[in-house]
Amino acid sequence: MIKKLLLYFIYLLTCHSILANEATIGNLNNGLHFSNYGLYKSWENNSSLEIPSRNENFIKLGLLSSIRFQLKLNNSEEAKFGYLFRIFTKQRFNIDILQVPNKSNKENFILAVGNKQVPFSLKGDLNDLFELKLTLNSIDNRIVLYKDEDILASVAFPKKYSLEQLKLFFGVLDYEGIFSQDICSFNLYKIAIYNTEKLKHEWDFDENQGTIAYDKKEGLEGNITNPRWLKNHNSHWDKMATFNVKGKAYYDFDDNGKLFLSTADKLYEIDFKKSINTVFDYSDKPMKMVIDTKLLYDKERKQVGLYYIENSVVTFFDKNKNQWEKQLTDYLIGEKYLHHVYSDIKGTNSQLFFGGYGHYKYSNDFHIREGKEFRKLTIDQPIMPRYLSAMSDVENNSFYLLGGFGSEDGDQWNKPHIMKELIAASIVENQVKVDTIVPIGFDKSYAFFGKLHSINQDSSLYALAFDMDDFHTNLQLISIDPTTASFSILGDSIPFTFKDIFSQAKMSYVESLQKLIVISSYYNSKYDNTDISIYQIDFPVIPLPDEEPIEETNSFTFIIGFIVVLMAVVGVIFIGKRKNNQIEKKLEVKDVPLSKVKKEEVVQEKKEPIQHLTLQNTFSKKKDDLLTKHNAIYILNSFKIVSKEGKDITHELSPLQRDIILLLLFKTDKEKGLTTDQFNNVFWFDKSKKSANNNRLVNLSKLRKTLAQLDEITISKEENKWKISLSEEIFSDWKLFHELLNSDEISLETIDILSKIIGKDGVLGDLHLEWFESTRNELIYKINELLLSFYKQNQDKLTPYHANKIANLLLLLDNLSEEGILIRCKVMNSQGDTEGVERVMSEFQRKYMESYGEEFVFDLDQVL
Repeated sequence: MIKKLLLYFIYLLTCHSILANEATIGNLNNGLHFSNYGLYKSWENNSSLEIPSRNENFIKLGLLSSIRFQLKLNNSEEAKFGYLFRIFTKQRFNIDILQVPNKSNKENFILAVGNKQVPFSLKGDLNDLFELKLTLNSIDNRIVLYKDEDILASVAFPKKYSLEQLKLFFGVLDYEGIFSQDICSFNLYKIAIYNTEKLKHEWDFDENQGTIAYDKKEGLEGNITNPRWLKNHNSHWDKMATFNVKGKAYYDFDDNGKLFLSTADKLYEIDFKKSINTVFDYSDKPMKMVIDTKLLYDKERKQVGLYYIENSVVTFFDKNKNQWEKQLTDYLIGEKYLHHVYSDIKGTNSQLFFGGYGHYKYSNDFHIREGKEFRKLTIDQPIMPRYLSAMSDVENNSFYLLGGFGSEDGDQWNKPHIMKELIAASIVENQVKVDTIVPIGFDKSYAFFGKLHSINQDSSLYALAFDMDDFHTNLQLISIDPTTASFSILGDSIPFTFKDIFSQAKMSYVESLQKLIVISSYYNSKYDNTDISIYQIDFPVIPLPDEEPIEETNSFTFIIGFIVVLMAVVGVIFIGKRKNNQIEKKLEVKDVPLSKVKKEEVVQEKKEPIQHLTLQNTFSKKKDDLLTKHNAIYILNSFKIVSKEGKDITHELSPLQRDIILLLLFKTDKEKGLTTDQFNNVFWFDKSKKSANNNRLVNLSKLRKTLAQLDEITISKEENKWKISLSEEIFSDWKLFHELLNSDEISLETIDILSKIIGKDGVLGDLHLEWFESTRNELIYKINELLLSFYKQNQDKLTPYHANKIANLLLLLDNLSEEGILIRCKVMNSQGDTEGVERVMSEFQRKYMESYGEEFVFDLDQVL
């Protein structure tokens, strides 16, 4: 066995040494991208590459040398003046290649050597990979530039300059007082440097991460600033811009790479292809926006319009007059179609609209826009009412509808849920006909924003999704194969804040750039402004790799690595034979039975449904524990820790250690713990890995020492996750709260407990931590769902006392809870306090107007 391993080792070394002497063709999946990047050009955001890095001094060459560059120009982006690369010798003598666009496209590049400039043309398809070779002849004092085997330019240089020590620069240059930020757009796949005909240095940019480019021959490092790795372009979203606008914002894309974004006083027109941002300011005649206002692009008019379906209202913007043709009228009825979805009807200038919600109802209405009118369609069979769906364009009268969130009868209080299905439908004579409904096996509770995109005759459909279970989460690109009902997760995710009507997102495919563009927004009602983020990714988008690539720097690293692996294998063979039986015995005695017992317990627990009576008894017993004076951790009303002797030891913890306890409690319950990287990213994201690990260990040590004053609290790392375990002797209001939320139904007893453990500021209202916001939103959503479901089922039996308790809880969780204020008013009316109803409703309407900028619409007779 060992002889075979050694022979295989020698064979690999031989192959490796042979291959090491040849420069290979660049891999088009690996490389770096350079361009003037972003909507608002700022050189600080652009990439730069310096070879060698500053601590490596200079590349040393012989009298006859050549530098070969494998690259590809990006003609999808508008050609602009800029450098392809720059070279400086130790004497600061420069050799540059510049792109100089002109109308004739002849001699559109320049080779600059010192003060001499030689124009030349690059011919052929520059979107394909090609090679430039720069020969440096210090004997004849001549520099010659080749494309493949054709000479492009030849320049003599003064004998006083030596080319034997130099540096290479790509992208932004900031070197010893020389600064340039003009960059032409290109992809760089490989650099190879030869002395005479012998390969001396080779960079093939296959790292695909980090800020170092490694020389595969001699280990000479290049330094990269703001790297844009090509492999990541098809799997990682790049942030193009973030900005803030006053008031609410609405947006749509046209078909030519433009985004239109409207606010009450400005219209932004963003051209991604030309990287131009145009602003139309109409602050002298601002537009009044309502909560369901949306923006669309009319291809026939070549104008953007604001609309809302409820009143069949559309108004278009006239760029020449710099104003909207008319103001949007007030609602005649309340909103019904919040978060609806629409798509284009191919071959027409019309759009199809579906779904939405408003005033406690989900919708399954279909509308077609024709000009400024919305026409409602009928449905041949019921489609479950929903919002947050995705819908494809209508082609040959057929379309797809994906997912959504809704309920069987459209009632928001009647067990709303995620729909994991793909509906194929068609439009026949003003009627939508459902052809098929196919289940999709999503592993998460995905809801969607915007269209289902069909791109480049691809049979797949692409949707922008987010997980509603997390509620405050990330946007994720998903592809659906409608023929097999299978799906794939593509690329990484985009950070996203979802808070119902205040959050929006939209995706578009820009064919000329072969990119997907996503815009997301979050409206902050407190400050009356909207945060905008814009991201891009190259199409086609690929799934993230399961593992990060292993870095290889040179032959020496390869040999050492192989020797280590070989020694490890040999060690396992010898040691394994001697200890195999002992290990098996230990596993039989200790690990296996324990594992089996735990699994059986979990399975049994899931099979037994929670009985309503059992739930009441459990929480009646624990209600008294809320008054316990020892062995307790309170976090919901205010943070407090009581030792087993009854001593308040909260003051012994720093704010950071308090936050660590909270994080461990939340993550242990929700995700069975958190990884070391997650731990470090929450608290020490601005520190090095070594410093973050040290901080974590120090704080956990202090925390364990303090918590030792309670009975059996364990902070441990199991299966690569940090978690906290509390013994049965320790009371935790969070544990009680968590058990309640995981139940399927509640009782009057549990409502009493909720009233005691939820503080005046709501669920942990005094806790202002960014990482906790998603958890808080999930908790609020779940409590609302339980309370409203209980109220609907028992409202005729409830006493005014308990009905008012439910209303108070709903308003504690959200002071603008429409359901909470309506329940409170019904209770007051049942007690004859009609004046109080008007007073309470008037105050609620005032707060609603302050927060949302519009009137809260309700029917007082229906309330009473």
